[in-house]
Amino acid sequence: CSIGSVESPMADAREVELGQQGEEMTSQDDRPQPARSDVHRVHEVWQSQNLGGRNRFFCRGRCVAGPPIDLKFQLCSWCSMLLPSLFYFAFCAQYLWQHVSPWLPVLTLIVLLSTAILWLLTACTDPGIIPRAALQCQCPEIQNDVARVTGCRPLAFDGVDCITRSEEEQGYRFCETCNIIRPPRASHCRDCDNCVLRFDHHCPFVNNCIGQRNIIFFNGFLISVAFLGIDVFGGIAIWYAQLKGAGSIPVVSLLALAPGVLLLPCVLALAGFHAWLTCTGRTTKEVLGRNRHGSHSTQGENQGSSRTSTICHWFEPRAPSLLPLWATVPINP
Repeated sequence: CSIGSVESPMADAREVELGQQGEEMTSQDDRPQPARSDVHRVHEVWQSQNLGGRNRFFCRGRCVAGPPIDLKFQLCSWCSMLLPSLFYFAFCAQYLWQHVSPWLPVLTLIVLLSTAILWLLTACTDPGIIPRAALQCQCPEIQNDVARVTGCRPLAFDGVDCITRSEEEQGYRFCETCNIIRPPRASHCRDCDNCVLRFDHHCPFVNNCIGQRNIIFFNGFLISVAFLGIDVFGGIAIWYAQLKGAGSIPVVSLLALAPGVLLLPCVLALAGFHAWLTCTGRTTKEVLGRNRHGSHSTQGENQGSSRTSTICHWFEPRAPSLLPLWATVPINP
């Protein structure tokens, strides 16, 4: 009896303790929790919440591409690279390997792979998009980074943020679409509908803007595709010369190479033009663009600190992306 009387109060105390813990857990479960569906990452609601332009995101925001309007130009660029290369490796590589040098097909394959990689890097890299005012308002932690990179003062977010005369004389401009002050040499892309740092142009063949963060990949792509064209059509010419003497020429197959032959001079000219731009420290928009008054664009050209006219300017370390694509934002009903 004494043992039972001792265990009974201990059991009652244990039940009371368990009951209190259950009530605490129930009260915690009853607390209102934010619904997971009401919070999304920035790259998931980029367009639906008007946080940015018409860019698309792949691989959970790791790849930034332009709008889908450039699909036909993308197909053109890939066909121009792959069709002549496939013809080269299917008909010419074996002859070149045996009778000329095995290094020719090997080097051509290396150049082809480097061209494809540089195309992907150019097409899938954030070119230097400046976050809109709406995005900076949703993610205030990026405001200081944006101000530091662009050299602009932080936004006021009171609806009266406008540019001063002093800032305008220095080359700063106010974008009415993004509601931000953009620095010299930045411009608004009408295709992607975003302001881009050191904007060069929008390239439909890579479906992306060419700006501060991917210009090095674009220049590398132009050089690589130029060498690829020389390697491929040079090898085809050598193979064609020996085949012509044998009297067996696949005319239908050679006609498929006509688009590539016609595009090769254009690619060489474009690569030379961008090599000149790189050496002079200019952009395509500054050389070919015109402002609304019809004169050549001179935004920021008079500011010695805003443009470095040396080749080293384009090989500076790339600044990190200003887009907080992995940040979570609430969904407006």
